[in-house]
Amino acid sequence: MSPILFLEVKKSMKNEEKKKTKLIKLDLSENNVNDKEDTLLRLKMQFNASKLTVIEQKDRPKLPSNVMVFQKFATMAALSPDLKQAELKIILYIIGIVRYENLFLSVDIANISEELQMTKRTVLRAMKKLKTMNILVSITNAEDKRKSDYAVNPTAMWKGNSTARLEKMKLMDKKSQQLNLFEHSPKLTD
Repeated sequence: MSPILFLEVKKSMKNEEKKKTKLIKLDLSENNVNDKEDTLLRLKMQFNASKLTVIEQKDRPKLPSNVMVFQKFATMAALSPDLKQAELKIILYIIGIVRYENLFLSVDIANISEELQMTKRTVLRAMKKLKTMNILVSITNAEDKRKSDYAVNPTAMWKGNSTARLEKMKLMDKKSQQLNLFEHSPKLTD
Protein backbone atom coordinates (compact mmCIF):
# COMPACT_ATOMS: atom_id res chain seq x y z
CA MET A 1 0.00 0.00 0.00
CA SER A 2 1.51 3.30 -1.05
CA PRO A 3 1.36 6.42 1.08
CA ILE A 4 -1.40 8.98 0.72
CA LEU A 5 -0.22 12.42 -0.38
CA PHE A 6 -1.76 15.66 0.77
CA LEU A 7 -1.29 18.51 -1.64
CA GLU A 8 -1.16 21.99 -0.21
CA VAL A 9 -2.13 24.38 -3.00
CA LYS A 10 -1.23 28.05 -2.48
CA LYS A 11 -2.70 30.67 -4.79
CA SER A 12 -1.85 34.34 -4.79
CA MET A 13 -5.11 36.22 -5.04
CA LYS A 14 -5.32 39.18 -7.44
CA ASN A 15 -5.24 42.60 -5.76
CA GLU A 16 -4.49 40.93 -2.43
CA GLU A 17 -1.36 39.95 -0.67
CA LYS A 18 -3.06 37.00 1.07
CA LYS A 19 -2.60 33.48 -0.14
CA LYS A 20 -5.41 30.98 -0.37
CA THR A 21 -4.47 27.47 0.77
CA LYS A 22 -6.35 24.34 -0.15
CA LEU A 23 -5.53 20.84 1.10
CA ILE A 24 -6.29 17.96 -1.25
CA LYS A 25 -6.00 14.28 -0.32
CA LEU A 26 -4.63 12.24 -3.20
CA ASP A 27 -3.78 8.56 -3.52
CA LEU A 28 -0.80 8.23 -5.85
CA SER A 29 -0.53 4.46 -5.66
CA GLU A 30 0.83 2.57 -8.65
CA ASN A 31 -2.71 1.46 -9.58
CA ASN A 32 -4.05 5.02 -9.73
CA VAL A 33 -1.22 6.99 -11.32
CA ASN A 34 1.65 5.90 -13.55
CA ASP A 35 3.61 9.14 -13.72
CA LYS A 36 3.55 11.02 -10.41
CA GLU A 37 5.48 14.04 -11.77
CA ASP A 38 3.02 14.47 -14.62
CA THR A 39 0.07 14.21 -12.21
CA LEU A 40 1.51 16.82 -9.87
CA LEU A 41 2.17 19.22 -12.79
CA ARG A 42 -1.38 18.69 -14.05
CA LEU A 43 -2.77 19.47 -10.57
CA LYS A 44 -0.68 22.64 -10.34
CA MET A 45 -2.12 23.81 -13.65
CA GLN A 46 -5.65 22.68 -12.74
CA PHE A 47 -5.69 24.75 -9.56
CA ASN A 48 -3.66 27.58 -11.08
CA ALA A 49 -1.36 27.21 -8.10
CA SER A 50 1.69 29.35 -7.46
CA LYS A 51 3.09 26.68 -5.15
CA LEU A 52 2.36 22.99 -4.67
CA THR A 53 3.67 21.28 -1.54
CA VAL A 54 3.49 17.51 -1.20
CA ILE A 55 2.98 16.23 2.34
CA GLU A 56 3.47 12.49 2.56
CA GLN A 57 1.47 10.50 5.10
CA LYS A 58 2.99 7.12 5.78
CA ASP A 59 0.98 4.10 6.75
CA ARG A 60 1.04 3.61 10.49
CA PRO A 61 0.67 0.20 12.06
CA LYS A 62 -2.55 -0.36 13.96
CA LEU A 63 -2.07 -0.62 17.70
CA PRO A 64 -4.00 -3.11 19.78
CA SER A 65 -6.62 -1.68 22.12
CA ASN A 66 -4.84 0.45 24.72
CA VAL A 67 -5.32 2.77 27.67
CA MET A 68 -3.24 5.78 28.74
CA VAL A 69 -2.21 5.36 32.35
CA PHE A 70 -0.69 8.59 33.57
CA GLN A 71 2.76 8.25 35.08
CA LYS A 72 2.05 10.41 38.10
CA PHE A 73 -0.93 8.23 39.00
CA ALA A 74 0.97 4.98 38.37
CA THR A 75 3.91 6.07 40.52
CA MET A 76 1.73 7.35 43.34
CA ALA A 77 -0.45 4.22 43.26
CA ALA A 78 2.62 1.97 43.44
CA LEU A 79 4.08 3.97 46.34
CA SER A 80 0.83 4.45 48.25
CA PRO A 81 0.87 2.62 51.58
CA ASP A 82 -2.94 2.77 51.53
CA LEU A 83 -3.37 0.61 48.42
CA LYS A 84 -3.23 -3.11 49.08
CA GLN A 85 -2.67 -5.92 46.59
CA ALA A 86 -6.43 -6.40 46.06
CA GLU A 87 -6.96 -2.75 45.11
CA LEU A 88 -3.97 -2.76 42.75
CA LYS A 89 -5.20 -5.97 41.13
CA ILE A 90 -8.66 -4.45 40.61
CA ILE A 91 -7.11 -1.30 39.11
CA LEU A 92 -5.25 -3.47 36.59
CA TYR A 93 -8.42 -5.42 35.85
CA ILE A 94 -10.36 -2.20 35.23
CA ILE A 95 -7.58 -0.92 32.95
CA GLY A 96 -8.15 -4.08 30.92
CA ILE A 97 -11.91 -3.63 30.57
CA VAL A 98 -12.35 0.16 30.57
CA ARG A 99 -14.56 1.41 27.73
CA TYR A 100 -13.78 4.14 25.21
CA GLU A 101 -13.74 7.61 26.82
CA ASN A 102 -14.00 5.99 30.25
CA LEU A 103 -17.73 5.44 29.89
CA PHE A 104 -19.38 3.83 32.88
CA LEU A 105 -18.71 0.12 33.25
CA SER A 106 -21.55 -2.05 34.35
CA VAL A 107 -19.52 -4.59 36.29
CA ASP A 108 -20.93 -7.07 38.74
CA ILE A 109 -19.02 -7.60 41.99
CA ALA A 110 -19.66 -11.34 41.66
CA ASN A 111 -18.03 -11.39 38.20
CA ILE A 112 -14.98 -9.45 39.40
CA SER A 113 -14.76 -11.78 42.38
CA GLU A 114 -14.86 -14.83 40.13
CA GLU A 115 -12.47 -13.43 37.49
CA LEU A 116 -9.86 -12.31 40.03
CA GLN A 117 -10.40 -15.24 42.41
CA MET A 118 -11.16 -12.98 45.37
CA THR A 119 -13.98 -13.07 47.86
CA LYS A 120 -16.94 -10.75 47.23
CA ARG A 121 -16.18 -9.05 50.53
CA THR A 122 -12.60 -8.28 49.42
CA VAL A 123 -13.83 -6.88 46.09
CA LEU A 124 -16.49 -4.74 47.80
CA ARG A 125 -13.93 -3.36 50.27
CA ALA A 126 -11.46 -2.64 47.46
CA MET A 127 -14.07 -0.93 45.26
CA LYS A 128 -15.16 1.21 48.21
CA LYS A 129 -11.55 2.24 48.87
CA LEU A 130 -10.98 3.07 45.16
CA LYS A 131 -14.11 5.27 45.25
CA THR A 132 -12.92 6.99 48.44
CA MET A 133 -9.58 7.69 46.77
CA ASN A 134 -11.42 9.11 43.71
CA ILE A 135 -9.84 6.56 41.38
CA LEU A 136 -13.33 5.27 40.60
CA VAL A 137 -16.58 7.17 40.38
CA SER A 138 -19.84 5.26 40.83
CA ILE A 139 -23.46 5.85 39.94
CA THR A 140 -26.54 3.70 40.46
CA ASN A 141 -27.27 1.45 37.49
CA ALA A 142 -30.26 2.80 35.51
CA GLU A 143 -31.79 -0.65 34.97
CA ASP A 144 -31.07 -2.30 38.32
CA LYS A 145 -31.00 0.03 41.33
CA ARG A 146 -29.18 -2.62 43.39
CA LYS A 147 -26.09 -2.37 41.15
CA SER A 148 -23.54 0.36 40.63
CA ASP A 149 -21.79 1.39 37.43
CA TYR A 150 -18.21 2.62 37.61
CA ALA A 151 -16.08 5.07 35.63
CA VAL A 152 -12.36 5.69 35.98
CA ASN A 153 -11.21 9.15 37.01
CA PRO A 154 -9.65 10.69 33.85
CA THR A 155 -6.75 12.11 35.89
CA ALA A 156 -5.63 8.52 36.54
CA MET A 157 -6.11 6.84 33.16
CA TRP A 158 -7.92 7.43 29.90
CA LYS A 159 -9.01 5.45 26.89
CA GLY A 160 -9.81 7.61 23.90
CA ASN A 161 -9.38 11.06 22.45
CA SER A 162 -7.42 13.55 24.59
CA THR A 163 -9.78 16.42 23.69
CA ALA A 164 -12.72 14.40 25.03
CA ARG A 165 -10.70 13.78 28.21
CA LEU A 166 -10.25 17.50 28.76
CA GLU A 167 -13.97 18.09 28.14
CA LYS A 168 -14.89 15.40 30.66
CA MET A 169 -12.51 16.91 33.21
CA LYS A 170 -14.16 20.35 32.76
CA LEU A 171 -17.51 18.76 33.66
CA MET A 172 -16.12 17.22 36.84
CA ASP A 173 -15.92 19.29 39.97
CA LYS A 174 -12.42 20.01 41.29
CA LYS A 175 -12.90 17.73 44.30
CA SER A 176 -13.63 14.63 42.23
CA GLN A 177 -10.67 15.31 39.90
CA GLN A 178 -8.23 14.99 42.77
CA LEU A 179 -6.86 11.58 43.52
CA ASN A 180 -6.48 10.91 47.22
CA LEU A 181 -3.66 8.38 47.16
CA PHE A 182 -1.93 9.55 50.31
CA GLU A 183 -3.55 10.83 53.45
CA HIS A 184 -0.98 13.61 54.02
CA SER A 185 0.23 14.42 50.52
CA PRO A 186 -0.47 17.11 47.98
CA LYS A 187 -3.36 16.27 45.69
CA LEU A 188 -2.58 15.01 42.20
CA THR A 189 -3.98 17.22 39.48
CA ASP A 190 -3.27 17.41 35.78
